[in-house]
Formats: sequence, C-alpha cells, structure tokens
Amino acid sequence: MDGRVKNRGVVSPCFCQWRKIALLRNEHDNHQDVGCHQTNWPAIAGLFHLNMDRLYGLLKKIRVLPLMPRLIPEGESLYLVGGAVRDSLMGRESRDFDFTASFDPTALAQEFARQTAGTWFWLDQERQQSRVVRKLPSGPVFYDFAPFRAPTLDEDLGERDYTLNAIACPIPPLSTDLLHDPLFGEEAIRHRLLVTCGPEVLAEDPLRVLRGVRYALTLDCCPTPETLMEMHKAAHRLGEVPIERVSQELLICWNSGQFKDFLALLVEIGALSQVFSQPLTKQGLDKGLNVLEGAQRELFNLTRQRQGRQVAKVLSELWQHQCTTETLLLLALFMGAVGIKRPEEVLRRYWGLGKGPAAFARDLLSQTPEVWDHLKHLARTPRARALWIEQLGTAPEGKLLWHLMLNPNDVAGKRFALEALHEWPRMNRNGRVPDLVSGQWLQQVVRIKPGPKVGALLQKVKQEEMIGRIRSPEEARAYCLGKNL
Repeated sequence: MDGRVKNRGVVSPCFCQWRKIALLRNEHDNHQDVGCHQTNWPAIAGLFHLNMDRLYGLLKKIRVLPLMPRLIPEGESLYLVGGAVRDSLMGRESRDFDFTASFDPTALAQEFARQTAGTWFWLDQERQQSRVVRKLPSGPVFYDFAPFRAPTLDEDLGERDYTLNAIACPIPPLSTDLLHDPLFGEEAIRHRLLVTCGPEVLAEDPLRVLRGVRYALTLDCCPTPETLMEMHKAAHRLGEVPIERVSQELLICWNSGQFKDFLALLVEIGALSQVFSQPLTKQGLDKGLNVLEGAQRELFNLTRQRQGRQVAKVLSELWQHQCTTETLLLLALFMGAVGIKRPEEVLRRYWGLGKGPAAFARDLLSQTPEVWDHLKHLARTPRARALWIEQLGTAPEGKLLWHLMLNPNDVAGKRFALEALHEWPRMNRNGRVPDLVSGQWLQQVVRIKPGPKVGALLQKVKQEEMIGRIRSPEEARAYCLGKNL
C-alpha cells in the first residue's frame, strides 16, 4: 500500500470523531430514538465481509479487475472511493464508481475506455476529472476518475461530506477485509449514523446539507446531534447553491415517499423556508402530511385496478430529470394543502423545475370540483368520455389522476374516469379527439368564414356530443345547419 496511507490501527486526529460515534451508538441503543435501529452487530459484521466479497466480484464483472491495476504507473496508487464502497458495505448495488489517484489518472481512464469499448470525456479538465461510460446489457456503468483533492489520501477523504462516503478500497484490493477508513466510516455505516467528515465540510459546500437529508432518507441513517447542528448552521446558505444542484437533491428526497421524515428533518435543520419559500405551521404540516398519506394510498389502489398498468405508466412519465407526473401530483397536493403562495414560482425558483412541469402543477391546483362533477353527467359513450379528458388541457391523463386522487370515495365517478383513461389512447390523435365535422365543411357548406367562429362552433358541437344531444356525424351536420333530425 502507498506509504502515505496510515495504518488503521494507529490513533489519528480523527480518533475523537470515532469516540463520538461510539458514544452516540450507545446513546441511540439505550434510548431507541425514532428512525434508528437495534442491530445484531455480529450478524452485520458477517454481512460486511460477504458484501465486500460481492464488491470484488462486481469489480471483476465490470472489468476494473484485473485490467485497471495493470494501467497504474509504478509507485502510484489508485482507490475506489465514495458511494460504491458505501453501497457494497450496505448490501446495495451501484452503477457509479469513483476512483481517486495519487497521480493524474487521465491517461489511465482513456486507456481503460479504449480496452473496454467505453466512451471517455472530460468532466472538469482543469481539475483533471474525467468519466468513462460503458453501455452494458443491464444498463450503463459510470467510472469517474480524479486525482487526490489534497496532498494525501487521508486529507482527500477528510474533505468529503460524510464519513460513510470517506472509505477507500485500494485497487487492486489487498485482501477481502482491508479498507482504508481513517474516519471510521465503516462503524458509522454499521450503526446507521450520519457523521460529517469535519466541522467545516458543510460550510464549504452547503448543498451537502440536503445531501445529508437524502442519505438519512434513502440510506436509513440517523444524523448525530453534532451533524444536525452543523446542518442547521449551514442551511441558510442553500440559496448560494446553483438551483440545478438543489433540484436534484430535493426531488430525490421527495420521490423517496418519506414525507414525514423529510419535512421533520427540514424543520430540525431550519431549512423549511429555504425549500418552500415561507414558514409553515405545525397545523399546516400535519394537514399536508394527512393528505399526502391519503393520496399515496389512493394512487397505490389505482395501480391495482384493471387499468393499473396505464395508471403506472402515466405516473412514471418524466417531465425532467427526477421529476415524474407522480412527483408533481403529490407536490401540488401538498402545496395546496399547506397554503403555499405562488406555487408555480416556488417550484421554479426553489425546486428548479422547468416552465412545463411548474405550469402543470399550477394547472392542477386550478382544477375545480365542477370538472369532476361534469364527468358523471356525460353521455355513456367512449367519445364523450374522451372529449371530457380532452377538455382538461395539457397532459390530460395526469389531470385525470389528480381528480381520481381527490375523489377516492366516489365509486361511480372513479369507474367512469378509469374507463375514460383506458379509452383515451385509441380515441385521440395527437391529444385531440377527431371532430365529427371538419372546419372545411363548415366553411364550404355552412358558409362560415375562416376564423375563430369555426373553432367556436366545433367546440360547441363537442359540448353537445358530451351530454348526448349529438351522437353521429349526421346529427353534427344537422346541428351546424340549424336543423333537427
């Protein structure tokens, strides 16, 4: 191993951090704090070795082993760091592999790409950071390469965000139980604790505050009291972070579906107004959580219906990275319940959503109960139901799910709406139901001049068809001519 790497048995300046973890572990075990776990430590230790064996098997599968060690210059060192090591210790799979080196790894990365039929490109040329992407049958795999962020590996790891990400695996691995872990990240993972690598790491990049919230939700970790204090101290600077980076973290947190824990953490670290633009009362939060719980339950029930596959397809439609129709349905519902002012502006300014998804959320909140009531008075024909969906406007299937979500106890309405959802794909052409009469026919036969009057009459025909007064092209033409059949 590189001579600069300290032996794990040597007491380092990070020993105080380890003592903090040990003390907090006992505190959490004794008090059984909400969200933390009583754990079978011997069993977990056995799983760690098993998971590391799997990591090495994975490194072989993705050709890091035995290829990459041959490309390392003599006397230099290369390490797998960050999320891939963490995920392996937690028994999770990873498709992103980060490597840090004691040298400029650019040539190594380029040669690795050449020998594995991958694609190499720069991430940050000035910092000598690059990426290789390999497309495999199971999906793309990403390999990121960068030199040490600091003079030594220990200092590099000390500049990372949380100790669970500050573990390094040498390439090639020296044995199945040897990791370089100066900050005792493995112990933090064992006890599901979220600990910062140092007192200033969050101040250096305030986005790490939200990343900590994400780890707490998606990795099921408990921030230590000290970590919470550091997150609270840095949270007010989230506004300095580019909105694109903030958006990614917020959407992952929201999509986790753990709304109660997400909002509780935002309250704890004083970041709620940084996310929703205004303070929220406990009463408002409770109301928002109640409606979210009901909505989640109803959406799940809808996916179990005969049309469940189509419901799931609509829910998963992607508006932008990490933002689906389901994301927007639940966000809009929560914002309406807690009384967020100017929700479209909040979603664009604080959540980084584009114009399209933010406008869709605004449209959801502008839907009225009369729209749903109208459904129950339609003619019982596929075209009538399809015309009802059409008049919902942009992304009508998502808006139909909005009404279904708000009316879980209306059995008859739910049946009509699901029938309409099922029929919509075959009834529409590019989002519109074909007219029974054409605009050209109106101009030639009814003698209406081209202009808005043509569109208005066609819309009136559709309204009459929806309520059953027009049932065929012949009746539509008679209506337009002012005759009764």
